[in-house]
Amino acid sequence: MKKLDRIMAVIMSLTGAYFLGFVIWQVIDQSSHPEKYLVQSAPWYLSIEINALITAGLMALEMVIYIVFRRVMKAKEQKRQQKK
Repeated sequence: MKKLDRIMAVIMSLTGAYFLGFVIWQVIDQSSHPEKYLVQSAPWYLSIEINALITAGLMALEMVIYIVFRRVMKAKEQKRQQKK
């Protein structure tokens, strides 16, 4: 169960780190090349908002998977203890 905890923690951390890296890159790119974003009809931060929604959905899915696996593992562990 500790291995599963570690794997899920790494996956969730990587998802958060990806989003943070994307936001930093987007802000730096907008600061460096504002003319590129003036041509677009949408505001420059729209891609950050869309990415935030996708990341939040992915994190929620990861949390649901984590909770389900923990419950299944706890149930199996309880059954093993009852058999002894």
